[in-house]
Amino acid sequence: MKHSQSCFGNSCLGSRAVALKSGAAGLFPAVILTCFAAVQTARAGLTFQLLCEFNGTNGLNPLSGLVQGNDGNFYGTTYRGGAGYTDYSDARGGKGTVFRITPNGALTTLVSFDGWNGNKAKGALVQESDGSFYGTTQRGGVIDQGTVFKITTNGVVTTLYSFSNLDGRWPSGGMVQGNDGNLYGTTDLGGASDYGTVFQLMTNGALTTLFSFNGTNGRGPNGLVQGSDGNLYSTTVLGGAYGHGTIFKITTNGTLTTLFSFNGTDASQPKSLVQGSDGNFYGTTVEGGPYFAGTIFRLVQPPRPLITVITESGGIVALTWTSLTDGIYRVEYKPSLAATNWTALIPDVTATGSTASLTDGPGTDAERYYRITLQP
Repeated sequence: MKHSQSCFGNSCLGSRAVALKSGAAGLFPAVILTCFAAVQTARAGLTFQLLCEFNGTNGLNPLSGLVQGNDGNFYGTTYRGGAGYTDYSDARGGKGTVFRITPNGALTTLVSFDGWNGNKAKGALVQESDGSFYGTTQRGGVIDQGTVFKITTNGVVTTLYSFSNLDGRWPSGGMVQGNDGNLYGTTDLGGASDYGTVFQLMTNGALTTLFSFNGTNGRGPNGLVQGSDGNLYSTTVLGGAYGHGTIFKITTNGTLTTLFSFNGTDASQPKSLVQGSDGNFYGTTVEGGPYFAGTIFRLVQPPRPLITVITESGGIVALTWTSLTDGIYRVEYKPSLAATNWTALIPDVTATGSTASLTDGPGTDAERYYRITLQP
């Protein structure tokens, strides 16, 4: 191995030359560094520190970001490497790991997957209220279609679920913890049409397939994010009205709405979403746009209807709210704040301008509480 350093003014750039040798799968490093702390000065006042370099036996190819645990340490996964690592080839490259690293760079391999308990962890971990981390592996399990696992901070791993194709296969987007305490995730393939699924997982391992994609409504879902409204949002890589992917919303009980279909000219093959502080969703696409080189997009959320006038006369309630022209609004009521079920007033109201209104006839309830929602 050869080290070199070049300086330009106040900046110095360090480089390493790693000797390569040929192997069964082509070229792979003959010498791979273990963990170390290399410090390189960046701009004034900034310091870049390389905390750890994977060497195969402690992991290989981390494909997801880190999450910070309640103990202050960071946790993550590697797609390959671990105890089964022999060389860089796919057959001998190991089945992946879960690791912990302290803020000062001390790395601990918590588990090396063996195939039965998982293989090829790709998505990020999520820490539940019980202190354990939950994650997925893209392969491995009973029939090598992927798993959901739980791991404690001291490395005790439990396989909670093994996918079997009809319920989904190849989960890769990680999971998100919903406001209800359950975990939600997606699979790349599998389900009724083999185009991927959305699933719900309780922490005891009970899994429910909430939705199976059929191509028309999307194909190959990315990882989920829970919106401020409590619904789950994401994209599909392909499928939709034009075959170039979609943006969708799904409730925690499995009702899916396609919000947008990419047509290839505007964009194609979207990745996962993030919700901004303005309530809108932002994302990127791998392809599409005027140069066919990818895009960054924003999905603007329509404003929520606001009740501006509510009056009662002779038992007749009149409501007026803000609206969008041609927007379809549903007015619902319940007899008390403690009631859990809402009753819709029929029919829905199609707005013709910036405000809409409806009257509710006399009923048997002593009082009614109303809500208004914009329908897809």
